[in-house]
Amino acid sequence: MMKNINENISNIENFKPTKLSVDDSGEYWEIRQEMVEKDPQAFGFDKTKENEKYWKDYILNPYNSFYGIKINNKFVSTAASLTTEENVCLIKNVYTKEEFRGRGFSEKLLDVLINEARVNGIKKLNLWVNYVDSPQVAKKMYEKLGFKKVDEYKYPNSDVVFSEFMEKDFL
Repeated sequence: MMKNINENISNIENFKPTKLSVDDSGEYWEIRQEMVEKDPQAFGFDKTKENEKYWKDYILNPYNSFYGIKINNKFVSTAASLTTEENVCLIKNVYTKEEFRGRGFSEKLLDVLINEARVNGIKKLNLWVNYVDSPQVAKKMYEKLGFKKVDEYKYPNSDVVFSEFMEKDFL
């Protein structure tokens, strides 16, 4: 944990989302490993192919957008989007390190991705809310940003929901 967290982030406006470059792939790989340690299924981890080179290629893909917020030159929050088909974009890998949660970093990153999608003519944004690590907090944030629940997925032979599919239309 970083020293003096509250002093370092007393004003969230001081922290600007930056678009990740291929030079950030190693650092992204570090935070990605932390993400999947929490829940590999929630973040779609494939240990047979994921490594730093995989993320370099992913960042270089023109259909992907990755943003992050750094504190003390380390990513503390990341979010990405992937254009999946014409005029549709999938929000992915929204993650904030535990000690920095609840301060608006993810929302700030999502604002950037939403605005970028709008400028690029995207008509619909999709995302999954997985029920790990405070899903109701994440769901409330997505709803505040205009996402609506479209579907839910339950564990086999159970009424327990493990994921919700949400979307935001620009129409």
